[in-house]
Amino acid sequence: MKTINKILMACLALSSASCSKDLLEIKNENQYNYTDYFTSPATIQQATNAVYAVFNNNGMWPREYYYDFDLLSFDVKREKPLLGSYLQLSDWAHNGTHLELSQLWSGMYRLIARANLVLDRQPVVAATTTDATALATMNRNVAEAKFLRAYGRYHIAMLWGDAPMRKDLKSYTEEQFPGRAPVAEIWAAVETDLKEAIDVLPVTYGDKDLGRATKGAAIGLLGRAYMYQKKWADAQKTLDLITKAPYTYDLLPMAEWDFMFDDVAAHAANKETIFQVMNKSWAVNDYALANGWSAVFGGAESAGKSSMSIRAQEYDFLGWNNTLLTTAAAKAFSYPWPGRDTLVKDPRGKVTFYGDAASAGATVYAEKTATPTAFPFATKGYQLRKYGLNFAYPGATPYITGVNGQIMRFSDALLLLAESYIQQGNTGTAPLDLINRVRNRAGAPLYTTLGDQTAAMAKIELERKLELTGEQSRYFDLIRWGKYVATINAERKAEGMTEPLEAKHVLLPIPNVEKDYNPIVNGAVKNGWN
Repeated sequence: MKTINKILMACLALSSASCSKDLLEIKNENQYNYTDYFTSPATIQQATNAVYAVFNNNGMWPREYYYDFDLLSFDVKREKPLLGSYLQLSDWAHNGTHLELSQLWSGMYRLIARANLVLDRQPVVAATTTDATALATMNRNVAEAKFLRAYGRYHIAMLWGDAPMRKDLKSYTEEQFPGRAPVAEIWAAVETDLKEAIDVLPVTYGDKDLGRATKGAAIGLLGRAYMYQKKWADAQKTLDLITKAPYTYDLLPMAEWDFMFDDVAAHAANKETIFQVMNKSWAVNDYALANGWSAVFGGAESAGKSSMSIRAQEYDFLGWNNTLLTTAAAKAFSYPWPGRDTLVKDPRGKVTFYGDAASAGATVYAEKTATPTAFPFATKGYQLRKYGLNFAYPGATPYITGVNGQIMRFSDALLLLAESYIQQGNTGTAPLDLINRVRNRAGAPLYTTLGDQTAAMAKIELERKLELTGEQSRYFDLIRWGKYVATINAERKAEGMTEPLEAKHVLLPIPNVEKDYNPIVNGAVKNGWN
């Protein structure tokens, strides 16, 4: 009691704030907070690596991102083993309670939050750092964080439209319930971040930093952002940059196509990939291949520093076989051509899907092993080959693989650049040469003319399907072209399926986890959807 009285008397002699700070508040020396921990160039690097690590969280690239946008684009449809919330996606029966879409929302905001931490702490650390090399690395870390924050905001703008926008780290404490920022404001922030990142990011890295954002990756993402906003001239000017020096991106020959979709670590540094989610050998850190169950229960970080993909096993026709390639996707690879009596079977079919002899797909799997085997089309139907490893295994593929996720590759950029010309009314030599460059790599017949703007856009739409099926691209393409609802309903009808898509489906539903937490957002949601 005497001790307590002495403390109280001391408090009376001092200001209440001083007393509380000096006598009554006890700091736990065994517990870090972000201001105590992120105090050196090394910890800023750790914080930056942690932003990349979100790509391997639940809702993101180990598993869910593939399902979300392969199913919602109708590149694939359900096979009987598909269950639960993915079954909802395959029928467009999802709503604000959907688990994986809620995880996607949380993942993108986690990406933004971690980037904001880097941007908050780096200036503090830089102010007391004198080593020139360390300062240069931290400046690059800021540019990486801006690129990654832009990637998160880019998805939020495309998928949900108006949404909360955490501008900086202090916003998390100063504004508990942020309202929905106009989508135009989110796009403006994406553009600003990417322009500032482009000024600082390097063109290339050494082997130990393979997988970090480059100047070319930021240019490519900015070009995509312009395309989504229909800023055709800006997109053309931006995307054209990565077709010239100092950039050395190029199309891989067809013999090396699988370099982009296999799990051979040496293939990750190929000349066509602009940006990818690294798995097998993520050299920005000392990460290892994860325990596969981490992709299902808690994300790869639950298994420590790890990264991985289970995409191959999920779709594998000898594995879990949860999906089928849609008939519409398979048939797109066989198309009429002037002067030919029979349909052209596009060569990209054989590296994209398995089918029967009448299709353009591959009819043999395990072709890179000692026991090539006829694909059992009669019992398995059309199956995606891309991102799978059936070409390298005679039986079921491993559950855990190091297949990297292609976020952007050079052929995608070339076709976006061609489209930017066409959308401005230019259907001449420039877009023709870009499209033919992609077709020539594939060994497909070349166009002699694109025709008028309508005909040229039809060619672009086909070309992006031939080149990018199974790469989570078509969903975004159809929405930005304004063709999503009509196209998917028509394709489903042709396969004897329901036509469930409505106008609301051009945006995803605001997750209930956000609405339940944030009354301001909840009050702005219309019809329980968005």
